[in-house]
Amino acid sequence: MRHFHAVVYAVGASRSRRLGIPGEDPNSGRVLSPTPRCRRNLQLARDYARRPRKASNKRIVFRYLQSPVEVVGEERVEGIPIVSGASVGEFVETGLVLRSVGCRCSEIPGVAFDTDRGIVPAENGRVIDARADRSAAWYVTGWAKRGPNGVIGTNRPCAAETFAALLDDLAAGGAGRVIEDAHAIDELLANLAAACIPFEGAGHRLCRTRAR
Repeated sequence: MRHFHAVVYAVGASRSRRLGIPGEDPNSGRVLSPTPRCRRNLQLARDYARRPRKASNKRIVFRYLQSPVEVVGEERVEGIPIVSGASVGEFVETGLVLRSVGCRCSEIPGVAFDTDRGIVPAENGRVIDARADRSAAWYVTGWAKRGPNGVIGTNRPCAAETFAALLDDLAAGGAGRVIEDAHAIDELLANLAAACIPFEGAGHRLCRTRAR
């Protein structure tokens, strides 16, 4: 990365989080604590639940404070036992299980990583390690920065904060990095035999994508 003033890690979260119950997957993870957005979503669900019912309505049941124990079935899913705290719950018959507990960021060797939360630790988008060492001038945005929450609109202010920090650091002295001549990137890409798309070409591709 010697050719760049800074590196911005903005690939989001690439691996599904796990429930960690038998029958799901041998790799388990942790579910994030409720966030203000989660609480707002809960209030929205409650508001919908208070609306008058109609015969044409579809029915969705939210079971809060209940946990799946395992996915049960022979050759296919047949049901899930659920419990509430230490109390024995019930068996929910189903032929389909959809896991929706968010995604987890992939760790990059040499970059600080919070294994418990599955994020790259940062302050205003500036990546920090346990010693608060920012000499590498790494930056992060998206789910890798804040965890699996929000929508496309949420990513905009998140990225704006990160790039504002990046620009401030560049203005203050190049983010603490010394880089080679800008033309060195051309030599690097040639050595890697990388297929490069010029800016004009990227614009043409975007137009074709929108047309489809």
